Amino acid sequence: MPAEILDPPGLVGDIARWIIDTAPCYQPLFAVGAALTLCGALFGRKVKDEYDTRTNLYGLCIGQSSSGKDYPQKAIMRILAAAGEAAEKMIAKEVTSDAAIMSALGLYPVRLFVWDEVGHFFTNMKGGKDGSYMKTIRPMLLQLYSSANLDKFKGKQMASKEEAASVEFPHVCIWGATSPDILYSDMTKGEITDGFIGRFLTFVSPTRPLPVRRKISAVPDAISSRVAAWVTRVIPPPAGMSAFDAHLKQHQMVVPTTQTAGDALDEFRRECHAKMDAEDAKSDVTNNLWSKAAEIAGRVALTVACGRSFDNPEVAKSDVDYAVALVRHCVSTFSDSIRDNIAETPWESAKKKILKLLEKERRRGL
Repeated sequence: MPAEILDPPGLVGDIARWIIDTAPCYQPLFAVGAALTLCGALFGRKVKDEYDTRTNLYGLCIGQSSSGKDYPQKAIMRILAAAGEAAEKMIAKEVTSDAAIMSALGLYPVRLFVWDEVGHFFTNMKGGKDGSYMKTIRPMLLQLYSSANLDKFKGKQMASKEEAASVEFPHVCIWGATSPDILYSDMTKGEITDGFIGRFLTFVSPTRPLPVRRKISAVPDAISSRVAAWVTRVIPPPAGMSAFDAHLKQHQMVVPTTQTAGDALDEFRRECHAKMDAEDAKSDVTNNLWSKAAEIAGRVALTVACGRSFDNPEVAKSDVDYAVALVRHCVSTFSDSIRDNIAETPWESAKKKILKLLEKERRRGL
């Protein structure tokens, strides 16, 4: 794991380090993912870059049972609670249908969905034990991922209503946690090719650290005050806009990107395209994970840049370098994990289980 991805700059880094320092299990990568997703929600409907990129991020951490997955979830919810009522309103938990998501966005258009054991949730979204309504969530999340820049996002037309509900610039972030056994038990290669899982920035930990006792630590004022400042921030309208239009519209600060930063993102985009072609040649379904990697890196870079500077954020090459290193690591490790765990036939599944048992015994020195 590249050491630099565990030390992001600015607000993202400060939140991640506080989570690391107060967590009972040392899982720094999970802390970084939670901090990024929190800040992605925090900057929602506040900023965009010159290419209309927004900061809505879908994050997923994968770790064994009792490996420290739950603490980052609790930590980011505590941070929002400490920042005040307006910040705490962003938090949303489990939903049962696309209508429930639209209802949550109608109440508050920026939402951070915090989902525990999201592997079960993914299974139910395919129409499992929780019924057919859960099947509507997956296509809704696919749409919302690319809809943060829509001035009017419309939900599904209901027969009992004259017009479908709509939300201006809906901004959805997700931080989910699951164990590999639950996530992979019902996952097929076909689910990887449809692009849904590729929209998640996935943080994989193969370790189960020894937990330690830690006293409860209050959220530092240096963090909660900056979070509150972003939540309550109002972006002034462009010069020349009428007062009526200014009242109706939600404005975003346009964050510039330096030339070298843009060049670095373009280079990573070419790298991702080449990886997709290479994996296609090997008929490896994980190539689909690279299809959104450059887009995710752009969102991460914008998030890091805004956390680094409140007054005049700018996406610098250092922000892109950090984002590229993080996304490259996450996609690579998730691809390896998928190859090790996903099977299309019972024979292939049994073979992989045997190989994992043999590897486990090898590590034990037997």
